[in-house]
Amino acid sequence: MSSVADMIRLKHMPVAIYRAAAIPEDARVPSSGRCSVPPLFLLASKGHMTAAAKLDVKCHGALSGFGFGGIADRKRVAMKMSANPEEHADGLRHGGGRREFDRPETAMLQLNALPDYGDGEDCIVFEPYDNAKRRRASTEVVAVLADPFEISALFGLAGYSRRAPGPAAVLQHGHACEQIYSIPRKEGESDEPRAVIGMTDLFARRFVDRDLLSFAAPYQLWERMEFDAPHSFLSTERWERIIAENNHKG
Repeated sequence: MSSVADMIRLKHMPVAIYRAAAIPEDARVPSSGRCSVPPLFLLASKGHMTAAAKLDVKCHGALSGFGFGGIADRKRVAMKMSANPEEHADGLRHGGGRREFDRPETAMLQLNALPDYGDGEDCIVFEPYDNAKRRRASTEVVAVLADPFEISALFGLAGYSRRAPGPAAVLQHGHACEQIYSIPRKEGESDEPRAVIGMTDLFARRFVDRDLLSFAAPYQLWERMEFDAPHSFLSTERWERIIAENNHKG
């Protein structure tokens, strides 16, 4: 049993995310519809192994977020996200006018911070953390859906033994799948990785409860949190009082 999940009393299971050469035989391959996060992440958080290959995801964001080759045309995406798309040599103004950013140059600053992974020849697997741990899966990221109270505890635990200045978790622009997998995977390449708070993608938000965000940690950070949990504030009587008071308010 995950020490983190047990001591914080997480209501959703932590989910291990990793890559495999082929979809495991016992994995569900749900229909993704227009957004790939809900059927993969939500089902896994309820105890089911899920997986997808490139052809199983329909959202273009998942090509970047789930490591299937990344963003093919960042300039085009930047124009679609902008309130003032560029005028091309053909005299036409290109872009979707989604007004997430004031202009393409602003959008590009955020897009350029997103990592690209993979070539689309493998698959991504979501599995309950405890199961993946027992099987010694090559987990890259551990993610969990959490309410603000749980996020507060996770954030505090992520910083418990951090040996670097700055925040233990960040909230970076991106699709929900990028915030759950590719961005925290990139953080895992650092000596002092940070967790990533997500589900701020307004399109994906419709598929989760209003009070839930995602908290995704590179595997080495999550394992450090597992080790730290029994020695941290989570082991104190004060934490038990905080839990009781929070439950009473709920």
